[in-house]
Amino acid sequence: MTHLEGDWTDAATEKVFFDNQAARVRYGLDIAEDYGALLTIESEIPMAQGMVAFDDNFFAEVLERGHGVGTHCDIDPGITYSDTAIVEEFAARKKLIDDLVGENQNLGCSGGGGYSDWYVGATGAGFSYLNGIVGFHYLALPENERPQGWNDQAILREWYHYPAPQNETYFYPFLISKLGFVEDIHGDLLVSDGSLGNPSTLAEMGTWSLDGSADCGSAKCPLTEEDTETLELFIRDFSADFDGSRPAKITLYLPTSIFTSANENALRFLFARLEVLAREGLVTWETQRGVYDGVMEYYDTLQK
Repeated sequence: MTHLEGDWTDAATEKVFFDNQAARVRYGLDIAEDYGALLTIESEIPMAQGMVAFDDNFFAEVLERGHGVGTHCDIDPGITYSDTAIVEEFAARKKLIDDLVGENQNLGCSGGGGYSDWYVGATGAGFSYLNGIVGFHYLALPENERPQGWNDQAILREWYHYPAPQNETYFYPFLISKLGFVEDIHGDLLVSDGSLGNPSTLAEMGTWSLDGSADCGSAKCPLTEEDTETLELFIRDFSADFDGSRPAKITLYLPTSIFTSANENALRFLFARLEVLAREGLVTWETQRGVYDGVMEYYDTLQK
């Protein structure tokens, strides 16, 4: 997944800024396609507005090229919205992407966590899945439904961007029917995470874990062959333990900042190694929407 962020306010009015980000997305697509990889690009308000203002609906192009699109819900986690207001926050973002690609192509949103009822917000706006779920999403839950020690202050100070949910379901998308992380096979919102974060941090992290994180951005942690080798080892170990009883999902977060010519060799090394894993049958590339469709087929078998 790649996020077009909410704080990119210049993207709505400054063509140079908009064009630069659009070019990075297209550059990333070009490289990914050489290795059969699929990306999902998720946009907040500014870039979506820029696609209209500058007559460059590259989201339609992303779909035409076989990749995925979605909404990025970078909603202020510190505000406690009423149920009506949180639905409006999710819906305002969804409508912008719906207008670009059609609501049938825009089923999911990344983010949206905070003090407000994000389940009500997402389902009320018409979303079918949430991905990019992080520690912020625990703020809306009572403390007895959070990991030990995850009070509000701890989340806002340290755990806000750590993986969520913090249990064995993290890599196994599941349906819910109310706020929280309790599976309901008849639910109407898919919790779909499994993100390992930015691959440029993987070598620094060493062994990935739910309660671990590399405290560095892409500038401090450049994408290297060692990062990719660490990723490959994780996937091979995960695959060895995977029993196939239900769909599992591993996501990489690829910011637009990683899609530059300076990273071309590292990106090609990354995608080439993942292509090997795909050829071995250990992984299958999918968009976020494609994961949703596949998991719903699994639930269809349970519900019959």
